[in-house]
Amino acid sequence: MQRTKTLTTKHVKAHKTGLLVLFFAGILVIIFAFFNDKMSTMMFVLIPSMFYSVYINIRNTKRIRQVEYDDSNLYAWHNEYQIQIPFEEIREVKIESAGYLFKLYKKTQVGKEILCLPSLLYPLNYKKVDGQMNRVREMIAKRKREVSRELVDSTNQLNSVNL
Repeated sequence: MQRTKTLTTKHVKAHKTGLLVLFFAGILVIIFAFFNDKMSTMMFVLIPSMFYSVYINIRNTKRIRQVEYDDSNLYAWHNEYQIQIPFEEIREVKIESAGYLFKLYKKTQVGKEILCLPSLLYPLNYKKVDGQMNRVREMIAKRKREVSRELVDSTNQLNSVNL
C-alpha cells in the first residue's frame, strides 16, 4: 500500500483564522469611519458588498477539510480524527471557487460533500495542483471500474452456480 499523500494545504486553520481576522478588521474600520463622520455614499455601497463577500468566504471555509489519499481511499479530517472514504463512494470531483469539491454518493460524518483547499496560492500554481487532482480523478475512475468488474464477476459466478 502506498503512503498517504496530502491533497490540501496544511494551512487550513490559518486560512480560516485569517478570514475571521479580516472580517473583524472590516467591522473595526466601519466603526472608526462611522464615529469620525467619514462615511460617504460610496462607503454605503462598498461596505455591504465587502461584508457579503467575506461572509460567503467564511461560510465556505467551514466546509473546508484537510484531505489525504492513498491508492484506494480518501481521508478527510473532521475535528481531530480522520474519516476514511473509499474511492468508489465518490460520485464526482469538481472545481469550486474555494477549492475542489468531492461529492459523495451517501452522507458520511463529514457530510455529503467535502471541500478541500489545494493551496493558498492556487491560481498561481494551478499546473501542479490540477495535475495532482487529475491523478486522483484517474485513481477514482480506476477503482470504480475495478469494483464494477468485481460485481459483474460475482454475479456471473452466482448465475453459474444456480444453473
